Amino acid sequence: MPTVINVIASEATVTGDSDQPGHLEGYGVIDAEQVRELADTAMLQLVECPTVTPEEATGFPLSGFLTVDVGHVEPTDPGTALGLRRPHRQ
Repeated sequence: MPTVINVIASEATVTGDSDQPGHLEGYGVIDAEQVRELADTAMLQLVECPTVTPEEATGFPLSGFLTVDVGHVEPTDPGTALGLRRPHRQ
């Protein structure tokens, strides 16, 4: 019985011209070597990449989003998370 898995990867990764990782549906990121191992025995179906705007890809208008500069964060400062300090409880 055939098994169907969906792997998204660039053609260059499949042919060995790139080490860019691929994506295995239901699992996540897989390295380029794994992509090629799966492709060696698979029936391949090439698809064209659609051209979409960020708004089309996310479904949200991105022009209304704020950009926040959190500044420099010292990783050794335990009270800092993403540049924001937690309020002290008394």
